[in-house]
Amino acid sequence: MTGTTDGLRRFTGHEETPGDPITDSIHRLVLAGGRGSRAVLDDLSCALFNVVSDTGLAEQALDVLAGAEPRTWIELDAALRSWTYGYHGPRSTPRAVAKMSNPLAVLLAACGRDGREREKALAHPAMRVDARLAPVLAIRTVDWVGAVRRRALRTLAEALSGADAAALRAVVPVAVRLGERHRGQALTDLVRDAVLRADAGTLHAVRRSEDLRARRFVLEVALQAGRMDREQLVEAALVDDHRIPQLELP
Repeated sequence: MTGTTDGLRRFTGHEETPGDPITDSIHRLVLAGGRGSRAVLDDLSCALFNVVSDTGLAEQALDVLAGAEPRTWIELDAALRSWTYGYHGPRSTPRAVAKMSNPLAVLLAACGRDGREREKALAHPAMRVDARLAPVLAIRTVDWVGAVRRRALRTLAEALSGADAAALRAVVPVAVRLGERHRGQALTDLVRDAVLRADAGTLHAVRRSEDLRARRFVLEVALQAGRMDREQLVEAALVDDHRIPQLELP
C-alpha cells in the first residue's frame, strides 16, 4: 500500500509526521468540505478512491466520512461523479469499486456516472445494514433516473423497517434537506414513518442530533404524534427554545 499512501498524501497535501495516520488527511478534508469548496470535495473524492482498495484504510475512511455534514454528503455525490472523468475521458475504476468488495466501495459505486451501476450498488446487502451508507442511500432516492429512485426507496424502506438510533441519526439530516426537492416527498414520508415507529429510547437519541434541522424535524413529528410528555417538552425547550414558546405544556 505504499503507492496508495503516497498518492493520497500528494492529493490531500498531507505532510507525513511520525505516527500521524493517513485518515487524518481525510478527516481534514471532511471538515473542510462543510464549507462547500469544490476543490476540497474533488480532493476528498480522490482520497476515497485512493484508499478503497485497502480494506483497513477503507473502513477508517468510511468511519470518518460518516461524520460529515449533510451538505458535504450531498455535494460529494456530485463531486465523485465528476472526479471519475479526467480531462481525457473516464478514469480507471478501482477493482474494489467494480466488485463492491467493501462498504466504501459500495458507496463509491452508488455515486457512479452509470445509472445501472448505481442501481446495482443499491441492491448490495451493505446498503440495508450499514448505517454509514444511509446518507448516500437517501441521496439516491432523489436520483434523476427513475429506476434508481425506485430501487433506493425500496432499499431505504427495508433499511428503516427496524431502524435503530444510528441509522436514523445518519439519514434524517440528509433527508430533511433532500425533502425540499421536487422528488423528495417519498423520502420525507419514509423517514417520517420510521421516526413514528421508533421506540422511546431511539426517538430520544435522534432528538439529540447535532444537526438543528434534524432535531426540528423529529420534534415536529413527535409532537404531532403525541410522543412527547411534559419533561421531554421542557428538555426540548432548553435545547431549541425558539421552537417551543407557542406550545401549551400539558
